[in-house]
Amino acid sequence: MAFRHTTAILTGLALSGAPPALAAGTATATGIPGLTVLGTASAEAMLTAFQGIYGTTQVNPPFELGTTAYVVRTTQPFVAVRSYVSPRDLSSKAGQTGGWVMPIAEMRGLTRAQILDRWALPVYSDGTRNNRLTLVVVPAGVSFWSGVAGPITNAVDGTGNWGQGGGIQYYVGWGAAGVQGYQVPAANYTVTGSADPGPVLVTGPRLSGAAKAVGTYLDGLPVAAYSDLDRALLTLDVLNLTGPADAAPLQAAVRQFGPEVYGALPHAIDHQRTLFLDALGRRSGGPEATLAPGLTVWTRALGSAARLDGTEEMAGYRSVTWAGMGGADYRVSDALEVGIGGAYLRSRLDWKDAGSSAGRVETAMLGVHGTYTLGGVFLNGQVAGGTSWGDVSRRIAIADSGALPGVSTAIARTATGKPRAESVASRLDLGTHATLEGVRVTPFVGLQHAWLHGRRFTESGADGLNLAVDGRDGQSLRSRAGVGVAYPLAADWTLDGRLLWSQRLSASSASVSAGMAGQPGAFTIGTTGESAWSVQPALGLSGRFAGGYAYLRYEGDLRRNYRAHAAVAGAAVAF
Repeated sequence: MAFRHTTAILTGLALSGAPPALAAGTATATGIPGLTVLGTASAEAMLTAFQGIYGTTQVNPPFELGTTAYVVRTTQPFVAVRSYVSPRDLSSKAGQTGGWVMPIAEMRGLTRAQILDRWALPVYSDGTRNNRLTLVVVPAGVSFWSGVAGPITNAVDGTGNWGQGGGIQYYVGWGAAGVQGYQVPAANYTVTGSADPGPVLVTGPRLSGAAKAVGTYLDGLPVAAYSDLDRALLTLDVLNLTGPADAAPLQAAVRQFGPEVYGALPHAIDHQRTLFLDALGRRSGGPEATLAPGLTVWTRALGSAARLDGTEEMAGYRSVTWAGMGGADYRVSDALEVGIGGAYLRSRLDWKDAGSSAGRVETAMLGVHGTYTLGGVFLNGQVAGGTSWGDVSRRIAIADSGALPGVSTAIARTATGKPRAESVASRLDLGTHATLEGVRVTPFVGLQHAWLHGRRFTESGADGLNLAVDGRDGQSLRSRAGVGVAYPLAADWTLDGRLLWSQRLSASSASVSAGMAGQPGAFTIGTTGESAWSVQPALGLSGRFAGGYAYLRYEGDLRRNYRAHAAVAGAAVAF
C-alpha cells in the first residue's frame, strides 16, 4: 500500500531531546541501547500518519492519545518480540512478519490475556485472537516509531474492546519513520513459540532440581528492558523456544545462573576439619608407641584428593588439599595427657560439570585435646575452631544458538565470589586397649559435633549475573564406632590400621540461598547434604627413633556420593 502524507508527517515532528515517557512496565520508548532520537510527534499526529499509510480514516490510534511518540534509528541490532495468530486464515489477521513489535522484557512472564490487554491486540472478525509469538532481530540503521500502546475499547471495525494498552511498542513495518519500504528482512522474524494461556517465555515449569528453583526466581523478576540481565535472559528465551521437546540444553544453561558451586564449600571445610581432628586425636589413644612423660612436639604434613558426585541439585567437584599441622602434648601423668595443635589447610576445587568453575578454600585451625585413662578405659576428646576464606570463579559458558541473524546469544563470563566462614568442631571417644597375640586392639565409640557459619557475600565480575549469596548456619551430629590395631613388625617398626563407621544423627542447612545482585528476592537450592554414613579406613607404618617416632599413613573417607583419600607423613619428638 502506498505511503501518503510523508512530508506532512515529518514536518509535524518536533526534534527534541525531551525524556521518553515511561510505560507501566520496565521499558521506555527510547531505552534501546545505541538508539538515536530523530524527533518526536504527538500521538494524534501519528494517528494521521497511519491513516495515510492505510489509506483510510478508519484506523485505531497507534499510540496512546495525549502521549509523545518518537522517531528513532538504531545504530546496533536489537531483539524484540512480535505477537501474531496461527492459523492465519484471514488476510486481516496478524502474521509472523509484520510491523508491530514489543520489548521482550515487557512480555516475559505475562499470560496470553495480559499480553492481549497490555498491547490492545486485535479481536478478529471470527472472534480469534493472537496465540503465537516470534523473536525479531531489528538490524542497525532501521528508522521506526516508538511509543506507548493506547487503549482500544471500541475498535473502528466493530470488534469491540481489544484492551487497555500501556505497553511500549515499536512500528518497524512499511513506511515506518517515513521510509518507503520494509526495513526488517522477513528472515529476521525467526524463533517462534506458542503464546499459551499461561505465562509466556518462562523457564521454571520446564525445569527440575536446582535449575527449577533458579528459573522460577528469574521468571518473577521485574527485569529492566535491555539491561545486562535482560540480554542474558534472551539467551534462555532462545533455548526455551528452540527446544520445545528437549529441555536439557535449557536446564544446563539455567543451572549456571545459580549458586550450586557454593554448596561444595561446607563439604570442603568439613574434610579439612576432619583431617585436623584426626591429627589431634592420634596424639593420644592411638596405636603409636607411648613416649615418656613430659613434653612432646609433633608435626604432620599431608596431601588429600577428594571427589563429590554431582546430582540434579548440585554440581559435583574434585578437590586437592595440602596441609601442614603441628602442636605440642604434655603428659601430666600416666593417666592424663593434654595438648594443643594448629593447622593450615588449602584446598583447590574444580567443577568440571559447572562450566569448568574453580576455587580455593584456605582454613586456619587451632585446637586442644586431652586423654584421660582409668584402668583399661580411656576418654579422648578434641575441640577445634577455625576460620576459612577463599575465592570461587563461577563460570557461565553458553554457546551461541545461531538462531538470531546478526545477534549472538553466547554468554562467557566469570563471577568471582569471596566466601568466608567460621567453624567449631568437637569429638569425644570412649575406648579401651587390649593385646591379642601380640596385636594391640583399640575399640572405641564416640560422638562428633560440628557447627559452621558462612557469611553473606556478593560476587563481582559478571555484571547482571553476579549473585548475592546469603549467609547460613549449619551443624551436624555424628556417631563414631571403630577399632584400631597395631602390629609390631620388628623392634622399632609398627604396622597400624583403623576402621571407623560414622553415622549421621542430625544435620541442618544443606541448602544455599541467593539472588541476583541488585535484584529483589532470593531463591534456595537444596544442595547435597552430609551423607548418612561414612566408612573411614586407615593404614600406616611407624618407626621409632631415639626420643620419638615418625610415620607414613593412608587415611580414607568413603561415603555414598563422596570419596577422599589422604597420604600423611608425621613425626613426634619428646623433650
